[in-house]
Amino acid sequence: MESEQKDGIDEFFYPDIPKVAESYMKTFNAEPWNDTWDKETAVMRIRELFDSARSYCRCIWNDGCIIGALIGRYETYFDGEVFQLVELWVQPEYQGSGYAKQLLETLKSDLKEWGVKRIYLLTMHGDLTEGFYRHNGFVTDKGMCVMNLDL
Repeated sequence: MESEQKDGIDEFFYPDIPKVAESYMKTFNAEPWNDTWDKETAVMRIRELFDSARSYCRCIWNDGCIIGALIGRYETYFDGEVFQLVELWVQPEYQGSGYAKQLLETLKSDLKEWGVKRIYLLTMHGDLTEGFYRHNGFVTDKGMCVMNLDL
């Protein structure tokens, strides 16, 4: 049974995963990503992130619909707890309205309260992606690089 949600940022729960996945598809199948998520794979992706150990899941509700979300997980590192921000999105028609910044501010406030010292993430280069994070205080790590091996 789904609960009635008020507009704003809140946790999401297992029954909300299909709504979260729908929002995810609407966002990442559009510019600048142009992915080709379908309902089944998007639900699987969100469910896997939701079920991962020490996950943190928040969404933005607007008129009973999920229009964006932030998902990540806590990790233990040699110098304390860190947080990997895995997914952050706001549907294209709501971008530029401050929702993503609100999600980030909620995350930062929660993490400070819980003693987490650092957030890290992977993103695409570009003004809409990397530029957004820079505008919100993130810096590009000069000591790390992303490497891929296609199989």
